[in-house]
Order: sequence, then C-alpha cells, then structure tokens
Amino acid sequence: MFSDPLVPYSWESLDGKKCGYFCIFTEAFFHHYGVPREYPLYKPDHPKLFLLSEETEKEVETLFEKMLAERDSNYAYKDDLLRNWTMELIHIALKMQPATIIPEAQSDKKRKIDSLFNELLERQFPITSPYERLTLKNPSDFARLLNIHPNHLNRTLKEVSEKTTTERISGRILEEAKILLKHSSWSISDIAFALGYEESAHFIHFFKKKLHQTPQNYRQTQNI
Repeated sequence: MFSDPLVPYSWESLDGKKCGYFCIFTEAFFHHYGVPREYPLYKPDHPKLFLLSEETEKEVETLFEKMLAERDSNYAYKDDLLRNWTMELIHIALKMQPATIIPEAQSDKKRKIDSLFNELLERQFPITSPYERLTLKNPSDFARLLNIHPNHLNRTLKEVSEKTTTERISGRILEEAKILLKHSSWSISDIAFALGYEESAHFIHFFKKKLHQTPQNYRQTQNI
C-alpha cells in the first residue's frame, strides 16, 4: 500500500488483523537523490494497493528487515541505504500487476481528481486562530500535491464543476473571510494574514472585487 499524507485515503481491515511493516519518509529525505512523488504510484488515478505473491512477500519482508536493522546502526551512510531500499520497494510495486484492475472511465478519473482537490482545499478550514495560515492558495500548490500539471487540473475542475481552479479556491477563501468577519473579533489585517495575504490591502481589494464592499463595511452590516 502506498499513500501520501497530504492526499486522503482510507482502508479497512476485514479480518481485524493489523500486523506488518510500514515506512514513513519525507520529500526532504530524498533531496538531491530522487523524487518519489513523480512516480505513477503517487498519481491520483494509479492503484495504491498490491497483493504480494509468496516470493515477493519474502523479498519485501527482507527489505523492511534490512531497513529496521540499518536504522539503528552507526553506519555513516545509512541514509543512502535506506533511500535505496525505499526506492526498491517502489520499483517492486511498479513491476507488479495491480491487486485490482478496474477500468475507470475518463469521467471517473476526473471526478476523483475533483474529489481529491476538494479534500485538500477543505482540510485547511475552518481557520480557528489568527496564528494559523492558509498554506495552499494557488492552483500550482494543489497540482503539485496531486502530481498533475496545473493546466490539467484546471481543465478537469472546469469540466466537472464549471469553475476554474482559481474560482474554486477564491470562492472558498471568500466564504471563510465572511465567516471570520461575522463571527470573530479579529482585525482585518489578522484575517488577511490568516487567509494567505501578505498585505491587508490585497485582501481588501479581493473582497471588494467579489462583494462590492470592503471587509469593514461587510462586518458592520452583519452586526447590525
């Protein structure tokens, strides 16, 4: 099973057994070594689950045992070995037949991308502290996490929802801005910062362009 912590997945153990091995790594761990996210395994429409034959199971188990042993060693270059073995696991999976091959219609793939995009967007809300900050604000941010080109993401969202990536993002930011203006006592600058704006003037311009009134005017009308 391969998963990305920034993209939602779920699984359920049908027999109740929970045993085995797992390996958690960061992009920084592979800096100047390789980019696992560029492999098909981390694309939204690629199968994530693989059933192991008895022979492959032994091969994978041996790799995990090596990783566990090397993790606790004092070898100066152990990280290179760990990176090599992690990449080997990825290539073993890529060479295998997926556990389940379900031909997905093009529309199904598009709906899946739309769903994953929406999950990533909604995970950032609600903002409950002026010290929090929106981290995904541009189409390229979402495209990078979904491992697809920004233009492909934009075309897909437009076909599914009739709105562009930018329109979906800005619409959700505007919705959160209205909630914060109405239900919090935060200053306009605090709200602007939390929503990813370096300058409150840019937030005010965005808000006024969308609702034809300033954030302050909106807050006043809501509190009457």
